[in-house]
Amino acid sequence: GNYRHILSRNKTRDVYEDRDGILWICTDGSICHFDKQKNIFVQHLIEDSTHMRNANWAYRILEDLNGNLWISSYANGIFVANKQKLLQSDSSDIYLAEKHYELLGAKTLAMDKNGNIWTVLRNRLIKIISGSNKILDVPYTNEDTSPLISVIYCDKDGYVWCGINGGVIRLDSQTHT
Repeated sequence: GNYRHILSRNKTRDVYEDRDGILWICTDGSICHFDKQKNIFVQHLIEDSTHMRNANWAYRILEDLNGNLWISSYANGIFVANKQKLLQSDSSDIYLAEKHYELLGAKTLAMDKNGNIWTVLRNRLIKIISGSNKILDVPYTNEDTSPLISVIYCDKDGYVWCGINGGVIRLDSQTHT
């Protein structure tokens, strides 16, 4: 390997390539992108507009249909940053997220075919409706105590797959059945 590619923090939680081919890394110190011209990782410190929450402890990152980056921070919720503005910003400055959702404990993110964002908070499956910013709690079992979801994935056919201990649960992303 090439140890010249050192990150700002030692814990890597996610590696993601966006639709423009830019490589993004989630770390305990926020997110980084790989600058191919300079052959280095550039750290981005992201906060909400109140400066009370930051995107440190970043677990997942994805790009939505509008070119925004969604970053799940376990300790501080979900941050939405305009990718082009973030890339053009001075990396030594704190970047103020365009949007922040106080969904503390979010470790995973997925986007369905309609652009809705899905995440998990302990035993709650959450859907953020694209364009409206409406947040829905989506029931995923008929049981009194729902199993903990460890990972989610949205496929091209419109299903949300939820990994649980001992199996998976499949839901239609529109009807939630």
